Amino acid sequence: LDLAGKAVGKRVCDLLGVPALEAPLVLEGGAVHTDGEGTLLTTAEVVLDPRRNPGRTRAEAEAILCEHLGAMRVVWLTGALDHDNTDGHVDNLACFAAPGVVLALSEDDPSDSQYAALRENLDRLRGARDARGRRLEVIELPQPRARARDGVRYSPSYLNFYLANGAVVMPLFDDPGDAKARGILACAFPGHAVVGAPAWTLARSAGGIHCITQQQPRAVSPTLGRSRA
Repeated sequence: LDLAGKAVGKRVCDLLGVPALEAPLVLEGGAVHTDGEGTLLTTAEVVLDPRRNPGRTRAEAEAILCEHLGAMRVVWLTGALDHDNTDGHVDNLACFAAPGVVLALSEDDPSDSQYAALRENLDRLRGARDARGRRLEVIELPQPRARARDGVRYSPSYLNFYLANGAVVMPLFDDPGDAKARGILACAFPGHAVVGAPAWTLARSAGGIHCITQQQPRAVSPTLGRSRA
């Protein structure tokens, strides 16, 4: 899979006529989010996972992230969720709606098994400053109700959405919270149409809409002489 992923990435770069850079970290698309202004969100559970990046210290990993992604500030969150085979991808936890504004998964019930981890992330975000020195505005996006199968809890998240030009494709879980989540996303992304897509099948596989998609930034192609998106 690692070799296949490298081949796909290289092929996309070749088609666009842009250089391909290889960083000394193993990460997936859902491992990081950035604001485009030098601030990056991630989790220690992913970046420092010994199966991905054995022997890497947090300081080493942070330096690599900054060097290769142009970040100047890394905000570390906890990815300790139930039944999460991504080992804590940040795309289930938090995402920039705009520079200085973060959507974050939340839970109000102290008896919920994920309450402590999600509360810790809210505290970390509210206590952080971005690369430009701003305190982050945090918009809470409540998680869907807890559901389990064979005694194992799943961790669906409304944060696992796909942000396109002019639209937000959000996951729907046939949940009472679907409508509220849609409203929060509509306010967070004015000018974008919020489109819902059934995602419970993906959630049962510990995935989501953002897990199976990847936005492609616009790049200027020196070989084609025009912008490609």
